Amino acid sequence: MQSEGINQRRPQRASGPASLGSSSMAILPITKTSSIVLGVLGYTFFAWHTWQSSNSVYHRHRLLEQWEYNFTRDGDDKTLTKEQCAIAFPNNTYEIQDAVSRLDGEKISYDKLNIALDRTCTRLIIYEGKLYVLEGATQENSYMGWLWEQRTIGTIMMIYDAIVGAKPGTIPNIEFPFCADDDAIRAHRGISWGYTRHNAFEDQRQVWVIPDFGYWEWYSSKIYSYADARRRILRRANNLTWAERKPQMVWRGATKFNPMRGKLVDQASGKEWSDVQDCAGGSCFVELEDHCNYQFILYTEGATYSGRMKYQQQCKSAMIMHTIHWITHSSHLLHWDGPEQNIIKVEDDWTDLEEKVQYYLNHPQEAEAVAERGYKLFAERYQTQAAISCYFRSLFDAWGAHQGYDVNLWDENGHMRGVPFESYAVARTYLGNAPHVD
Repeated sequence: MQSEGINQRRPQRASGPASLGSSSMAILPITKTSSIVLGVLGYTFFAWHTWQSSNSVYHRHRLLEQWEYNFTRDGDDKTLTKEQCAIAFPNNTYEIQDAVSRLDGEKISYDKLNIALDRTCTRLIIYEGKLYVLEGATQENSYMGWLWEQRTIGTIMMIYDAIVGAKPGTIPNIEFPFCADDDAIRAHRGISWGYTRHNAFEDQRQVWVIPDFGYWEWYSSKIYSYADARRRILRRANNLTWAERKPQMVWRGATKFNPMRGKLVDQASGKEWSDVQDCAGGSCFVELEDHCNYQFILYTEGATYSGRMKYQQQCKSAMIMHTIHWITHSSHLLHWDGPEQNIIKVEDDWTDLEEKVQYYLNHPQEAEAVAERGYKLFAERYQTQAAISCYFRSLFDAWGAHQGYDVNLWDENGHMRGVPFESYAVARTYLGNAPHVD
């Protein structure tokens, strides 16, 4: 046997060409043995590494199966994974799925992305996980002036947050326009992202609904930070019992934006159960957290949707509202009957408003249950900053899967087509525009 030869043979000092043969004969079996040993070691390492990898994947799956959303820990976490987003906010993407279904199997065409530079719209690119601002208007040549720019900044900041909160390599390359007008179709007749869409108008089917700028800030309404507004509202909401709140319905607003509001004031003002006032010019302004002092808060649409709902839903007061015509990204979560009821619905002409309020004043446990369900669903889930970032990342994925074009950051001359978000954030400038300075 070869092993016997190895045991019997003694190594000899090489003295010349003649000795090479015996030396080679001795080395050859050792080399084969070494190869076998190395092979066994290599296979063992490969098997161990494979086991470790599969075991790691297994443990990740096990950890994910055991992971549960915790509002206190996760509500402000903008870095949740796709899997965690799905667990925490299972009904978060209804409007995104609906937008996809409205494509009727078609791809989004590139020529639909063109925007007018004086119509509150901005065109963005996400490329290799970085955000670029391609084009848009500066505030002087937009019909909404500085109101437009604060909305744009807030929206872009939310998009930026969603990008940097994602795991590297998980955001697709996409190019898209969004419009900061209350009515995106008024600003852009093509497909775009917008804050709301009307549920009955055919042309509104082109709007992909996104959370509005108020989830970042609403400077013109003295809401300087969504996070700060939430902190103040939740503090008040959780420091008041139901019995400590005023047994009234509160509403403030300008009646000029919607005839329904004028009818509301006519029917409800001066009643014992209501605190309703037309606040043209902000003469009777109520702080966000002070709405929580009331058992009932009334929501009405304005020119389109009203941006106040997101704040009012976090008061742990019972929300009263008419039929919703302008859809936001979370409208599908509103339930006015059944075990999931979280709002009190009234007729659009307010004819049953007093009856409904009186009923719930006489049944405080039912009213408080409606308020509690609304608070749990919105304040602790779908109006959190975590949910907003999750929504945008789901939107990135859906848009990327259905855009009918390749995204190019460079033009045919090798020039970058947009400016990095960081440059825009500092100088408010677009490619080809002079820096905008107030």
